Amino acid sequence: MSGVSSERWQDAQAAERGFWSIAGFGLKKFRRAAAGSIQTAEWVMPLLKAPPGDWLEVGIGPLGVGCLHFLGCQGELHTLDPIEPTPAEEWRLPEPCRALVRSCQEASTRHVGQAEQLEFADDSFTFLAMENMLDHVQDPGAVLAEARRVLAPGGQLYVAVDTFSMLGEARFKLVSRKRFRDTTFVRAHPHRFSRNDALRIVTEAGFHVTHSQTPGVVGSAVGRHSRTCVLAE
Repeated sequence: MSGVSSERWQDAQAAERGFWSIAGFGLKKFRRAAAGSIQTAEWVMPLLKAPPGDWLEVGIGPLGVGCLHFLGCQGELHTLDPIEPTPAEEWRLPEPCRALVRSCQEASTRHVGQAEQLEFADDSFTFLAMENMLDHVQDPGAVLAEARRVLAPGGQLYVAVDTFSMLGEARFKLVSRKRFRDTTFVRAHPHRFSRNDALRIVTEAGFHVTHSQTPGVVGSAVGRHSRTCVLAE
């Protein structure tokens, strides 16, 4: 899957910043973000066999709460996003929510940048997570190539991305892309994946998929969008 222009990606980032704006980020968005990370950790935990070492979560968002925070990293935990992290005290959330944000932010070394050009040396991490971010980047293939470079031998990669059925993709091209062109749903997602796309792009980057959670045949043909999860080595 090829990349998009810098202009298209910058527009997507502008939409992302709008989604994560403090004024519009309440309990509903917080619940969805935190619950998604916890649900990911629940799926990954029994399958996790990465050797001891440092971990990296890419595309964590300015909230700074990611799935790796709930998996017990034994080394140093790093996070990266192109949007600067927002301090816990600035979120307009109840104190128990801010406490979780504060704890996660303090537990990790935060970096700002694009996943297509990671600043880390080869073989830096034993586990790398990309939760709900691959359809937001400029070049998914380049992102996965960088993941391959910084992942140490024996390490594991986790990728989760929203995928669409054939019917859903047709509806998007014929209706949604025009009707909702100014919404986050369209602007913040430069790429759209099917189940097969998600599996293919991971293997094309040189990974071997060991576990996956995908929609079935019927869901891939006519269902609503669903989350495809992949664990690879």
